[in-house]
Amino acid sequence: MNWGYRIMLIIGLFLAMLFYFVYIASQQKNELMDSNYYKEEIEFQQKIDASNRLNQIYNKPLISQEQGNVNIRIPTQLAHHLKDGKIELIHYNDHEADLHLTFEPDSSGAQVFPSLLFKTKGQYKCRIQWRDDSGKYYREEDLQL
Repeated sequence: MNWGYRIMLIIGLFLAMLFYFVYIASQQKNELMDSNYYKEEIEFQQKIDASNRLNQIYNKPLISQEQGNVNIRIPTQLAHHLKDGKIELIHYNDHEADLHLTFEPDSSGAQVFPSLLFKTKGQYKCRIQWRDDSGKYYREEDLQL
């Protein structure tokens, strides 16, 4: 085989590989975790203050997994005075698997979510926020299902 054909073959293989990688890259989903990113950024200092308020009272993880269920437990002294709260479970790779739930713990401060609630397994960022008479509380934790 002539060296000119070899060079053409190498260039052709390189171009085929390049087009293959471009095709694979175009099929990937690249979504922002928040659709309202700029609004969240403006309110970020309030989240820091709420997180610091919670860390002064309770510095342990709020989320645990037992028997296939996701358990969220806050201190009982905070659960008795809770006015309203919400939980956002943001899936890292699939925006359609995100969950936005109301946080309504029982008198012991616990709320249980069955695993059937989660459509997609994988890595989630769990954002828990609630307020009571003394102020707002906030915590972010990672959750692997």
